[in-house]
Amino acid sequence: AARTCIAVLFIAMNMLMLERMGDPELMSGVVDSEWNLISSAYYTFSTISTVGFRGVTPNTVLGKIMTMVVVCGGITFAILAARSFSGIVMLQSTGGGNLDIPTGHRHVILAGTASIETVKELILELLHPDHALDAEDLHL
Repeated sequence: AARTCIAVLFIAMNMLMLERMGDPELMSGVVDSEWNLISSAYYTFSTISTVGFRGVTPNTVLGKIMTMVVVCGGITFAILAARSFSGIVMLQSTGGGNLDIPTGHRHVILAGTASIETVKELILELLHPDHALDAEDLHL
């Protein structure tokens, strides 16, 4: 969450800087016409992303380009997050998953539906004096 807040603050500060600096002379004539390639692309991106800017809109070409980059990044992030989430849901629904066990430890993992008698026999076998040296670092 902290990284997201920092990223949003960083992008907002860049947007403020671009808008306050104004357009360079090379791009100064682009804003004068109402519909041009930059304005059309900006309108398309804001419409596709369902943002639909109203009150606060960038007036400079660089501000509009920055907005298109941010919207593309946001859409990409949303797609990747949805893909990751759906993968986790599918993995969990099939009973699969990964278990990361720290190295240097030995574990016994019981899976499925075992009777109490079966679990009792397993524990007694693991803790039997014949296995004492093998069971020193065993985690149940």
